[in-house]
Amino acid sequence: MIVADTNILSTFARIQRLELLPVVAETDALYLPPSVVKELQAGLRKGLDFLQPMVDGLIGGVGYYPVELTADEKSFADQLPTSLNAGEKESIAVCALRTIGKLTYDACKLSRRRTRSCSLRFGSGASSFRTPDS
Repeated sequence: MIVADTNILSTFARIQRLELLPVVAETDALYLPPSVVKELQAGLRKGLDFLQPMVDGLIGGVGYYPVELTADEKSFADQLPTSLNAGEKESIAVCALRTIGKLTYDACKLSRRRTRSCSLRFGSGASSFRTPDS
């Protein structure tokens, strides 16, 4: 299971190369937390029409699938740094609390043994944090 945040999706959509996402992610299915879906829909309302194929994929169940957060994942996301947006927090929470090998783009890559310390890279900077239960 690969969880994607809005940044990676919008980057590939903006350059009209969504077909490369499955190649890069090594999967044909990307899972999107609720806040990522909301961010995509908000972008469409703001006129970012290049996001339409992803929203269409969510509606049609092709390539992009919504993933609901558990109560524990919501609680975990709420404890993450406020410097992260909602989509990033939810993506990290899903990866931290489920058996997921990686999270795309600028969030953290967690091993199957559920590493509890992450380094996040945002643009040219990097920040580190400890997950709430460590």
